[in-house]
Parts: sequence; structure tokens; C-alpha cells
Amino acid sequence: MKEKKLVKNISVIYSGSQKELFQGTESELKQKLQEGWKVVPNQGGNGSEWIQKDAAVYASFDCNKTSQALEIKDLIKDYYNLKQIREARAYKFQDEVNSGKIKLYYDEETNELSF
Repeated sequence: MKEKKLVKNISVIYSGSQKELFQGTESELKQKLQEGWKVVPNQGGNGSEWIQKDAAVYASFDCNKTSQALEIKDLIKDYYNLKQIREARAYKFQDEVNSGKIKLYYDEETNELSF
């Protein structure tokens, strides 16, 4: 069992939520849904649907001479006890990890970050 490694330098990329009017075939819609899009209920009509994609936060960091990249939106929401996350909070989290205020650990066996 390997020990968890302290993450000392993290770089965050915030990707905001997106919403668009989709017009296409059912198979094209299925492809969008597989890419993380969701149909907005009770909107659209006449062969069109409003679809949306939630915001995402990606982190890259070096650990044990290899670079890692993970999606960390839920981790940040859990840390600050939030229901949703904004761009400013994502970069505040980055700054607090890099300053040492937040102790973040990487588990190589599970490929997960934790506090």
C-alpha cells in the first residue's frame, strides 16, 4: 500500500456551464448525452431541445515525477460545502492549495485526491 502524496503545486482550469438549442437526429442527441449534456425539461419544441452541460473544474499537478489531471468540481464543492461552483471559487481553491492553507493528497492506487 503506497502512501498518499501531498500535492504542492496545482493548476486549475474552469470550464463554465453551457446551454444551447439542439436541433438534430435522435442519434445525434444520444451522442450529446454521452458527452455529458442533459436535456432541459419542459423547454424546446418543434423538433428542438434545449440542452445544457454543467460546469467542470480540472486540475493538473505533478506527483512522483508524473503529471496527473483530474476533474475536481465535486471535491471543491465538498470542501467549501457548496451546491454549485463559480470560477472565482475554483481559483481560490488553487491558491489555497498552492499556499499550503489546504492540504491536498493524491492516492496513486485509486487515482483520487482527498484532504
